[in-house]
Amino acid sequence: ALYLKDTFESVGCTLLVPVLVPPGESFTLSSALEELTSLVAGEEQQVRLIGSRIGALIAALYAERQPEKVHSLFLLEPAFNLASTAEAMVGGSEAMQQWQTNGTATFGQNTASYQMVEEAAAYSAYPFVRCPAYVVHGTMDDIFPIDNALKWVRAASVNMRKTGDPTDEVGERRLLEVQCGSGLEGALGMARAKMIDWFGLRGAAKETPQIDLEGENYTTLRDQALPHSHNWEVYDRYVENFEAQQKEKKDMDDKTTDKEGAS
Repeated sequence: ALYLKDTFESVGCTLLVPVLVPPGESFTLSSALEELTSLVAGEEQQVRLIGSRIGALIAALYAERQPEKVHSLFLLEPAFNLASTAEAMVGGSEAMQQWQTNGTATFGQNTASYQMVEEAAAYSAYPFVRCPAYVVHGTMDDIFPIDNALKWVRAASVNMRKTGDPTDEVGERRLLEVQCGSGLEGALGMARAKMIDWFGLRGAAKETPQIDLEGENYTTLRDQALPHSHNWEVYDRYVENFEAQQKEKKDMDDKTTDKEGAS
């Protein structure tokens, strides 16, 4: 939160950071939505919401319920399909059972009620959001899989809307894939630049997105470009970093081969 506040202050904007868990209480989806609803209620203009992991899910759920209040979303590793990923989040089946038995579990400095898991089954696993949304997700996130984020982004595709039903019209959605695990370690600088650009904030530096043509799951450049060109952006510096990592790996392999040959 402090990093984001500094980011917005650098472009002359103020970021409000709501306290979604009242002091002395355990986190639930319903209580977090109530707190966010209360905070936004007094705003005359539409708001731009930023959320990370479960906070991103809360932002999407709020936008689903109050579409007239939300201008756009920027979501970091959203916890879509939470009911199915809660076990990985808490650390396995035994920890999940203990969470259910105790009624609460601790995540860092926060305490979450098991009620959150029960609520997740009742809430939308993939909230239907009409406003524009941008998602940043790590390809190696082993808690909240990137496939869930991709499914949500693709749901906004023109080809997947019900024809003739204006209530199904949604804003643009984009997904930025970054090659990292949970927590987006090392990718926050990239996310920061895109966030400023996405929200159209003053002083934002425009960056030209490119399709990732080095994806290991695709055999040719055409395979990579065609399926994802409508929603998949990767910056020049990400491609450069990837190429540098590949070169470094090749150099190491070459050195190893040389040593083995010499022996």
